[in-house]
Amino acid sequence: KRSAVTPPSASQTSSTFTPEELDLKVVSLPIYMIAVVMSMVGLVSNSLLIHGVSKEKEGLVVFWLVWMGLNLLLELVELVWNAYMSQGWFAMLNLLLLSGSGYSWLVVASYRQSLVLLVWSKGYQVQARDSYQELVDMELSSV
Repeated sequence: KRSAVTPPSASQTSSTFTPEELDLKVVSLPIYMIAVVMSMVGLVSNSLLIHGVSKEKEGLVVFWLVWMGLNLLLELVELVWNAYMSQGWFAMLNLLLLSGSGYSWLVVASYRQSLVLLVWSKGYQVQARDSYQELVDMELSSV
């Protein structure tokens, strides 16, 4: 007599995927790997930004500006794609993210500009901090 529950045979225990499932796995793995790498680079970029601000090193801030510039470009492409595909809610979300990220980029770029002027003027006795021409003249006269 056979029981109602029969153990699966060896051929049934091996996992078999349909062609659609295999295609999905082949496509999704590189996407996940790219996302992991981008997350790691973003973590390093944010760490460099924090360290650059605390130590007043503008070179470390530049990496964050370049990385965020690339991210802004990708967000803009995604915004255009979502608008083209008539996905209004996603396009509005992309627009919100783009404006927030763009504002952050402008704030950090402004900070970098003031940091460059501050570092550049440390060797000179400058009365006004915004006197760019005075700094240029001093630099030319010292050469």
